[in-house]
Amino acid sequence: DAQKCVELAPNWAKGYSRKGAALVLVGKFKEAMRAYRQGLELEPQNAGLLKGLSDLKEALRAGEVPTVEEAQAPKTHAAQSKPQPQQAKSVEARSRGSRPPTGGKGLSFGQRWIDAAKNGEREEMETVLEEAKEAGTDVLHFKQKGIGHTAMHWAAARGECALMKWLLSVGADPNALNSSEATPLHTAAAQGQAFSVSFLLANGVDPSLKNEDGETAADAANAKKRPDLAHEIEAHLSRQNDAIADD
Repeated sequence: DAQKCVELAPNWAKGYSRKGAALVLVGKFKEAMRAYRQGLELEPQNAGLLKGLSDLKEALRAGEVPTVEEAQAPKTHAAQSKPQPQQAKSVEARSRGSRPPTGGKGLSFGQRWIDAAKNGEREEMETVLEEAKEAGTDVLHFKQKGIGHTAMHWAAARGECALMKWLLSVGADPNALNSSEATPLHTAAAQGQAFSVSFLLANGVDPSLKNEDGETAADAANAKKRPDLAHEIEAHLSRQNDAIADD
């Protein structure tokens, strides 16, 4: 048990690496990052901790984090070499370029909303928004479990400017924070989505906001090797600061 390991040996850095990995498996990504950082306080150059934290941060930025079922699936040779029928169907669907269905039976309003946002399905989002309002449920600020992305984050990640414009018109927050305290602008920059970056800068986003690692969206753009986007974000922030100074 990773938690017991840390309790018995609180100064053993490797224990925090095991704890971080265990927390990822159960979808507790923020706690996992905290565990990796605690270990790095003990051993700043520990390769396992550095890699664990780096891999998790990259997965969160990209919106590619495993579900609990995927993470806990046994990785036997047979399982790796022979996909299960449902997995085979998923692979076949992706190869055809099709999208997973949204609004399926049994899904919550929030999950239907996020699924539709992931796929850029505005018509479905309008339907869900109306149904949720009638049921007294707020989906505009719903955050995906784990990564914590809102619909604005997903639209920004996809470069869906028309969808973002509609989301803003119905009251979505352009500065919404995900589980890593990253804004849609962080997500757009990390995905190299130039149109999303320009749209967000023109529509009320705050480029000075930092995620929990102390990084701005410009930092995320530089990490993506997009100095052009970093320059655009920094130039916008500079103009904002100049305007405030003039007032």
